[in-house]
Formats: sequence, structure tokens, C-alpha cells
Amino acid sequence: MKSYYFMFLLLCSILIFSCQKDDRLNLENTEQNTGKIDFPSLVDDRYSFRDFDHLSKYYKVLDQMYTEDDQKFNDFIRTTNEIESVHKLLETDIFTTPEERYQPFLTDPIMMTIVNKHFEFQVETYLVTYMNNNELLLGDSKNLKLKSEIRAMPKGEKINLRAIPEDAILTEDTNQAAFAAVCGCSISIVKASCSQVRVFGECKNLTGGPGNGTVTIELGDFAPNTETHEVYGNFDFLFPLTDATGFEISATANPDCIFGNTQFANFSDDGGDACDNLDKDTGWLWSQDGVQGLSHRTAAYTNFWSHYEEAKAYSKFWNGSDWKQNDADLEVTINADRKIVTDCSSLGSEDETQTCHCKNKRARVNTGTQGFKFLVGHCDGDVEGTFKKTINTNSPINGSGIVDFDCCE
Repeated sequence: MKSYYFMFLLLCSILIFSCQKDDRLNLENTEQNTGKIDFPSLVDDRYSFRDFDHLSKYYKVLDQMYTEDDQKFNDFIRTTNEIESVHKLLETDIFTTPEERYQPFLTDPIMMTIVNKHFEFQVETYLVTYMNNNELLLGDSKNLKLKSEIRAMPKGEKINLRAIPEDAILTEDTNQAAFAAVCGCSISIVKASCSQVRVFGECKNLTGGPGNGTVTIELGDFAPNTETHEVYGNFDFLFPLTDATGFEISATANPDCIFGNTQFANFSDDGGDACDNLDKDTGWLWSQDGVQGLSHRTAAYTNFWSHYEEAKAYSKFWNGSDWKQNDADLEVTINADRKIVTDCSSLGSEDETQTCHCKNKRARVNTGTQGFKFLVGHCDGDVEGTFKKTINTNSPINGSGIVDFDCCE
């Protein structure tokens, strides 16, 4: 699967940097710099950023805080948060049965502080909504009908493409170009499953809304079959992987505006092994002993800058009528084995254990800030979180979670 030689060279050239942990800001003291943070503005019930650069800088500051000390990070968010964010809902959750507890799909802990309870935020004039951990819907923030339609759509699952409102733009959460309200197209080719390849993207008009474009797809390397499609806004095509020994596909997207450039994408599959590089998690699991409980999740996810594996636990106790958060001795461990997504060869492993006497705790490792984050994949058993909660001298509550991945062999 698209195991290009240049990828190998790229990997070799950056591997020396891959073990560096979140060194992108080099802040000597984050707390001393909080006064310099360029906070987002508040628009109705959501945060609004001037542009992607504004979002990027704000995200990086928060991510650095979270890496340095997640407890101080929690305190900072608690004192500065102005919205009913996913992070706040998790921190203040009170429930009567474990099944009823708040269990958001979003795995990125920083985005949890940025999105509201509808998984929304704003960049420029775009209302941005997380539909699942990999895909976003963008639309005009002034279009109240569109906002209502997107809110009514299911979240945390694969998007039904036919259900996307006409005025909405579908994009991946790592596509930075999609946040710019300018005419143009983007196009990507990925392996949708072990038997299918997906060609998808979007075209925008001069105002950043859905626009017209032409998509040309060539199947095969020698005397390829060519398809041409006139598209409007989002486009999505699936092709079968018919040859177990190899598959070649290339595509272009040409926007119907004079300022937009033609975009290119290529894909090659050699018929060999391939690992899963999508955001995956265990879901929210529950461990309990009497009146003491532990809600925990293990996840692997990629954001704009790096690839992460994380284990997170929330301590809970039963007060006779509700489950509420409580302080306890927590120990959280993440173990991650990484593979090259194209052929499942090893990229090494990393683990981390964190402890505290607190209400919640995370252990998190990452690949650093280099571009090879998109080469990282996993298979079953590669990402595991283990959890322990102790109250005084009582027997500890133990929990664990192993993330399921979809790999091709």
C-alpha cells in the first residue's frame, strides 16, 4: 500500500526527532505567558477565531499546558472557560447509573475545551462542527437553518453523505486549507477499507461556500481508465481494490474560479499489509468496587501537528443518590506500539505512567511535531491503557482498555 521510497527516506530523516515530546513552543514558563494568550472571542454559545492561524496558536498554547501539567491545565480551563464545553461537561458530570454518564466521542483533549456542547466553534465566517473524530462540517455561521440541520445530524459515527445539507462543506479535521474562505478545491485519496479506495474532497466558490469544479480520476498506471465528474461542493467516490498485486490511482480537482489552482492526489497499493491510521478509541469503559468507580478511555488520534496515544481516567464515588467526582490516588499508564501505515513495519514503541492524588488523570505519548504523523498506523493490541484507583488502604480498583483497529493482511 503506497509504500513509496521517498516516504522511507522521509521517515529516516525525521526519526531522530520523533521521540521529542511536544517541544513546539519552548515556553520557559507557561504560567508566566498566560497573559499573552490571544483568546478567542465569544459569539453566542461558541468560541470564534479570526482565522486558522489564531486557532493554531491558541491550540498550541493549551496543548503545551496539557503536556506540562494536566492538573494546572484543568485549573486554567476552569477559570478561563466561557462556554459550556465538552471538557466542562466531563469535569462536572453527575449521574445515577454508569450507563447515563456523559460519554463524548471526541478524543482530542484540547478540542474538548474549544468546542461547545454541540461540538461547534467558529473560524473566520465558518461554523465548524465535529461530526466524528476525523470529519468536520463547515458552513456559513449566519445560516441559522444550516446550523439547525447540522445539529440534528448524528455525531460520533460515520457520516451519511446523502444526509449532508447542500450548503455544508465536508472536510477532514487535519485539512488546514479548508478553513480559509476562498475559492478552490481540495482532494484526497485514502484506503477506505481493505477492499475499497476513496477519492473525496470539496470545491468552494469565491465566498467560501460550496462551488463548482471538475474532478478527473485515472485508474491504473499503464493506459489508465479515465473518469471525469462535474461536482458541486462535496464529492466522494469509491473504487474497488480489484488487483491484489497492486493498484494505482491519481486524481485532480479543478475549481470553477479564476483564482483557484488545480489540486492533485495520488495513491498506490502494492497488495501487502496495511495498518489503520484513523482516530480510534475504546469508548468510555467503567470499573467499580462498591461505592467507588472509575470512568476511563484509551485512544489514538491525530491533530494538525502530531499523533497521540492517550489513556484518561475520571474518579467517581456513589454518595447514596448520585455518582460524583472525588479525589483518589490514581495511576494511569499508556503503552503504544507504532507501525508504518503503508506496510505495518515497526516504528518503535513508547509508554508513560502518570500518578496523582486528584479527580482525573491522563497519560499521553506522541510522535513529536514532524510531518511523519500521517505515516503512523496501528493494529489490534498496539495501544493499551491501564488504570488503578486507590482510596486509603482499601483494595485498588483496576481497569484496562485495548483499542481495536482495522488492518489489512
